[in-house]
Amino acid sequence: MKRDLLNTIADFLGAMLPEPAAPAGGFDALHPRAPKGHANGGRFVKKPLHYGPGPHPGGSPQSVHGGSRSRDLGEMDEEAESQRFTDAGSEIASGLNWDDQSEAIGQDLYDWGTDSHSRSAVAYHIAASQEFGASLSPYTLDQARSYGIRSTADFSRERAILRYIYEHKAQYKSGTVRLYRATDQQGRNALESWTISPDIAQFYVRRNEGGRVISADVPAFRILGSWRDGIGLEFAKEVIVLGGGA
Repeated sequence: MKRDLLNTIADFLGAMLPEPAAPAGGFDALHPRAPKGHANGGRFVKKPLHYGPGPHPGGSPQSVHGGSRSRDLGEMDEEAESQRFTDAGSEIASGLNWDDQSEAIGQDLYDWGTDSHSRSAVAYHIAASQEFGASLSPYTLDQARSYGIRSTADFSRERAILRYIYEHKAQYKSGTVRLYRATDQQGRNALESWTISPDIAQFYVRRNEGGRVISADVPAFRILGSWRDGIGLEFAKEVIVLGGGA
């Protein structure tokens, strides 16, 4: 009960904070970076919410608040999750010969993976639509408009990052894989959070007191990558699916 009260207070305080205005244009123009080594001694700025393959408008991940530490899912190691994003940022930057972008890419992945309302998440949805022909949901388009992001803006940087992840993913390179998702929405989105675990999907249904678990045998060509590639959360065994195209 104490946890629920604290979560309610945190949500209320978070709702009172105004969103900063964002200029129209590509992702770099609207997502300024903190100086290197500034916040948290050089670590990523922590988010209060954690996400996974649960119901959320438009197919985006759903907050589980304190559920990230639920005994149903096991203890989430935040330092380990953060380190995965750091390592993935370094690997992607090296692979693209963008060594000076390592920290920025890691921050992108962290923001996207832990906050489905972030500018990073919206930017990468649009980039996936441009690069793979994936479908954007009306909800994501509304989010983009609220941030002043144009869906026709140049997201070549983010597209290159997504393409690198897709072409170098650690698994799901052929065949199909059975995936699960807790959802209360119809329609598709450019990037969808699924899980390999039916128990985790069911957890999100219980946690959010609604929705249902769906399953699908997803072909490998529609899988962008998984937590093993530095996208999504390991504790949720998250797999990111392209909602059409590729």
